Amino acid sequence: MPLLTGRFLRSLDAKHRLALPKPHRESLGCQPDSKVFVTLGLDACLAVYTEEAFHGFAARVRHASPTQTEVRAFTRLFFSLSEECEIDRQGRIRLPSSLLDEVGMESEVVVIGAMDHLEIWGKQRWQQYWERNRAEYERVAEAALRPNESA
Repeated sequence: MPLLTGRFLRSLDAKHRLALPKPHRESLGCQPDSKVFVTLGLDACLAVYTEEAFHGFAARVRHASPTQTEVRAFTRLFFSLSEECEIDRQGRIRLPSSLLDEVGMESEVVVIGAMDHLEIWGKQRWQQYWERNRAEYERVAEAALRPNESA
């Protein structure tokens, strides 16, 4: 599983194609005609998963109880908002208009590595998120890296 890091400013063309940053293409092992899955992420961004990571995520959801209302709702929403996208010979993916509309994304975007997937943010939305959360970095790091008490 690749480890995806960094942030890159990009522009979408008129056909909503996004050139994936070269370091991300290399980490993902992208070849022309390979596939990724693009879906609605959290905090009003789009998430991009390799086929392997997406199928792994689907396996986790498959093990959740379908009798729980939240599981059914998440399954319906997440997978109905996910689309398979092909990587072209220039290392671009075409972002679905429906997903761009969901998050109100325009032509300038920021692509960030988020460990096991990429996130695509509208430039202004990313800047707002960054400014709001940067000051909290140490606090959230402590909370996120706290040893699991149930282990």
